[in-house]
Amino acid sequence: MNKIIVLLITAFLILQTPSILFAQTGILTDPETTVETGSSDETDPDEEEEEDPRLKLIINYQKEEEESPFLIVTYRQDPGFFFNIAAPYIEGYDTDFPRLLGELTEDTEMTIFYHLRAYSLTVHYRLLDGNPVTNDHQQSETYGNEYSVTSPNIAGYKPITPEIEGVMPGRDVELTIFYVDKNTIIE
Repeated sequence: MNKIIVLLITAFLILQTPSILFAQTGILTDPETTVETGSSDETDPDEEEEEDPRLKLIINYQKEEEESPFLIVTYRQDPGFFFNIAAPYIEGYDTDFPRLLGELTEDTEMTIFYHLRAYSLTVHYRLLDGNPVTNDHQQSETYGNEYSVTSPNIAGYKPITPEIEGVMPGRDVELTIFYVDKNTIIE
């Protein structure tokens, strides 16, 4: 299994996976830490394994809707090592454990699950002077979902945009649909 110096793995992962950004991690500042990436059962039958007296901390990062981790990181440290590791940020996802803190006393493996995050979609309906013409529309959408909202019919008025569609980004969305007199010609 390839061993990569920790400072290099961060740059490699960011280049290979631009949507994953690593937050500050205390463990990355320790020059004795090495990181192995890949699945935990990857072995080369021709390669003899050296006996390493250090303990392993294996962290699997997995999206709840997927069957296997998208990233496996193995740290090797001496017993008694205190770790403070931030989970990678992924747009549109939350995790129950954004930071792992502890003392390494035995070989340890953990899985950190990421959950799709819901965001608010709000549509305001206004006249050109900014006054509301009807109540706002609100709905909750998860990151990456397609949405479509049809503008309501208002007696005596018509919407400049009859329908809005899009894909929910990793943030709340607020849109405004303007209404004009029903006899106005919209080009």
